[in-house]
Amino acid sequence: MKWYSVKKYRPAIWRCMYLVRLESSEIFIATLESDIELTWISDDGKYFDDYDVTHFCIPDPIEIEE
Repeated sequence: MKWYSVKKYRPAIWRCMYLVRLESSEIFIATLESDIELTWISDDGKYFDDYDVTHFCIPDPIEIEE
């Protein structure tokens, strides 16, 4: 799993679930609501307007062993 800085990268897909890290080091599951302004909303409806999202990530897939 690799964290990407919002200062250097933009998520490729919006309206998708991501893990986001806030300036306070808290981690949330959030949806990217707008790719223009990077508006994030948590799964419980909390907007991160008052918080600074510093990083986002998409967890790596788990390989299925046969």
